[in-house]
Amino acid sequence: MAISAEQVKQLRDKTGAGFMECKAALEESSGSVDEAITILRKKGLATAAKKAGRAARDGAVAAYVSEDHRTGVLVEVNCETDFVAKTDQFRDLVQKVAAHISAQKPARVRAEDPGDGPALYDQKVKDGGDTWGQFISEKIATIGENILVRRFVRYEGEYCEAYIHMQGKVGVLVELSGAQGNDPSLKELGRELAMHIAASDPRFVDRDQVNQEDLAREREIYRDQALKEGKPANVMDKIVEGKLSKFYSDVCLYEQPFIRDTNTSVRKWIASKMGGKGAPAVKRFTRYRLGEQ
Repeated sequence: MAISAEQVKQLRDKTGAGFMECKAALEESSGSVDEAITILRKKGLATAAKKAGRAARDGAVAAYVSEDHRTGVLVEVNCETDFVAKTDQFRDLVQKVAAHISAQKPARVRAEDPGDGPALYDQKVKDGGDTWGQFISEKIATIGENILVRRFVRYEGEYCEAYIHMQGKVGVLVELSGAQGNDPSLKELGRELAMHIAASDPRFVDRDQVNQEDLAREREIYRDQALKEGKPANVMDKIVEGKLSKFYSDVCLYEQPFIRDTNTSVRKWIASKMGGKGAPAVKRFTRYRLGEQ
């Protein structure tokens, strides 16, 4: 018998199972929703809705960079356990999500998330008729754990490079300006920078990006510390500015000591690395640590 889209929707709402599984179950049950639910339960496909409410604190951070390095994606996908996070099935899912984001340019994960533009979960999976929301619901049923795409960022510019550390526990995407092509030295530079960012966790590219509110707060903290230590008023400003210099070297990428040569700053390392070819500038970067708030 012909199964209507409304019947499939009704069964999917009740079970959380995928479109094709619901359609097949309804055909097998001659259109009976109750019997179709029983069929899906026997197959273990009617539990996705319950599993989708469970906490997903593990998972993986993954990256995708196009062959020409003009586009880069960093994404975090969560599951419940480290065991599932290490499976080929889960890691393949994460890479498919990253590749889709690169090609189809969603602006947010779900339609209810803040912002404008297309939602990933409403977009069609490249190799099937389901949306990503439906596809992930099916994976929840078959894998047996809650799975969700937590966040992603997509860069499209001059040159992107990425680095994934500790099997997906930390990931970095960096974009360079003034750089294009597949020059091996440029690729090495981008990867080394991404590795440094993964290890040193800067907040800004340069001190020009530090907002005035952060600076005012830091100055207030340092001045209060100096007062409590009984420092004389005539050297107070010098003490505060000295501590601000240390603050910049902690939070600004360009001013951090480079991890492979702590006697030089990242800025100086970049300038020396390209050997007269014209050093690119770091335009922006994103660093994800799995599960961070």
